[in-house]
Amino acid sequence: VMGLLETAPSPALVAARAARAIGRRRSAAASGEGEAGSTATAAGAFEPEGAHERRVLAGLGRRAQPLDVVAARASLSAAETSAALLSLELAGLARRETGGRFRLARTP
Repeated sequence: VMGLLETAPSPALVAARAARAIGRRRSAAASGEGEAGSTATAAGAFEPEGAHERRVLAGLGRRAQPLDVVAARASLSAAETSAALLSLELAGLARRETGGRFRLARTP
């Protein structure tokens, strides 16, 4: 039983937690609750709040790269990178391509 408590959460659980956190932040920003650490700027643009999101965003390029390459560039584990990419995808800053590859999203 103790061994189960010491294992790292699955990537799916980490991604689900990240999605819920992003949803709460967006709801708070939309309702004008201006909480500390809000991810929305006055202009409505998303700014990565966490260090992992910033590192992954810096590691992304215009050409799609596999998850392991993005993780290596960000110096993060695959699970941490996957969760950060989900946050960035939900914010419209990253895009998932065919074959599980990721790139920066096009900006208008």
